[in-house]
Amino acid sequence: MVIGINPMMILRSLLLLGFFSLGLLSTHGAELKPDDLLQDPSPEAWKALENYNATLTRSEFEERLKDVFDPTGALAPYLKISDQQVEVFAQTNSIKSTNQLTPVAVITFASNSVIGPSPSPTSAPLPVPSPTLSPSSSPVPGISPLPTPAPKATPPTNASIFSLLFESYIPPAPTPTQEPVTLATAKLPLAGLRVAIEPADIGGDWGSMEDRSTLYPGFGRIQEGDLNLLVSRILYERLKQEGAEVFVTRTTNAPVCTLSVAEVQQVVPQVLAHRRYLLSKTFRSRTASVRESSPIYQNIVAEVLLTKNLEAKARAEKTRAAMKPDVTIVLQFDATAARHEANFPKINRNILFVSGAYTAKEITSDPQQRLRLLTKLLQNVTPTEAKVAKAISDHLVESTGFPPVHYGNSWSTRSIPGNSYVVARNLLLNREHDGPVVVTEPYFMNQEETLLRLLAGDYEGTKLIAGKARVSIYREYANSVADGLLEAYGK
Repeated sequence: MVIGINPMMILRSLLLLGFFSLGLLSTHGAELKPDDLLQDPSPEAWKALENYNATLTRSEFEERLKDVFDPTGALAPYLKISDQQVEVFAQTNSIKSTNQLTPVAVITFASNSVIGPSPSPTSAPLPVPSPTLSPSSSPVPGISPLPTPAPKATPPTNASIFSLLFESYIPPAPTPTQEPVTLATAKLPLAGLRVAIEPADIGGDWGSMEDRSTLYPGFGRIQEGDLNLLVSRILYERLKQEGAEVFVTRTTNAPVCTLSVAEVQQVVPQVLAHRRYLLSKTFRSRTASVRESSPIYQNIVAEVLLTKNLEAKARAEKTRAAMKPDVTIVLQFDATAARHEANFPKINRNILFVSGAYTAKEITSDPQQRLRLLTKLLQNVTPTEAKVAKAISDHLVESTGFPPVHYGNSWSTRSIPGNSYVVARNLLLNREHDGPVVVTEPYFMNQEETLLRLLAGDYEGTKLIAGKARVSIYREYANSVADGLLEAYGK
């Protein structure tokens, strides 16, 4: 199938990109360096855990640790728990050895329960921060962004028909930019809510490098990063219309991290020798038939570290510099394990992920993951994540009718009671971002009807697809997420 290039559509796409970027606060955190991958947490980073003193009671801490974050108990040798506090140790081999070590952080427990159980589906909406009526409130979406530095590396060309899908996006009536919160806008249902949107992956010419580019015979090439970006544009507009303050981590299919592959190659030997645990399953799939002594192998390691590890860190830093979100939504599409073999499943499914289920290997191998686990636990993200994910999953089911992906409890997942569509899982993006993070993964991209809907692009109304009148899959996805946030936070 070939999609023709319409010059007017290209012009509209460029105008859209300009409009879309006007509504974003383009902020960069500290510049990342390749050596950051080789660093253990600093004493100051560990000490920052004490900012969460009196957040949880002892029972809440221990129950959350066992049920959600550390089901294997692998973190126990790094902790010393009493009724009043938990001492955290950077390194230890046994629980007894903590008596001879100096803790890197001591967090006191709350004397009484301050959070209660995870909210039920019938509980009241989550509180929305009261909007500030001053035009000087910060950060303010709508400020023209600073120019984003172009990536230093020029990736190999990997043209995709999905790069043309951005042209199919039809924006709603533009919202005035740089508009201060007023008494009128304060009445909108999501006024005062801060939402970060994270369109996962990169797409474009980087799709094959991040192993998110698949050619389906008879259909075309899927670039998941491009699809996620298109959904983020629609979701951004919808949330703005509902009154939310919205920050999007990326607006183009280029990396946020400005390092080059050549620069990252400098740390490849140290990573392979001492920190191989940093490499994701993308690395394993891309190197399955490559000898480790080959220069190609070394280059793949650098590409994966750049597009996965460093990119995730760069996006999280960018978000921290822009705002402290009440919730971060990571947008992804799902696919079955046989996607590279052009396997077409008969049915679709939905799944959502929240923070948790760190594996024993992740905990014992990586001090950074131990720090992130404790940070997430002490930030008390679980009740908010569970409720927001439940609300979004309900609206995705209402829109699609799909059953859940059957994860349940496994070595890398933990079920969230009361919702088979939501499981806890330790993923890069929900780990790196602070605060509550919900990862949405509806649809199987390699299901034939879904492929046809993806190829149809964004459009108003309905189109006849596979014998049925279908709305735009991108609007269906974005509106389900927005409706879930309205249910969880709406006034």
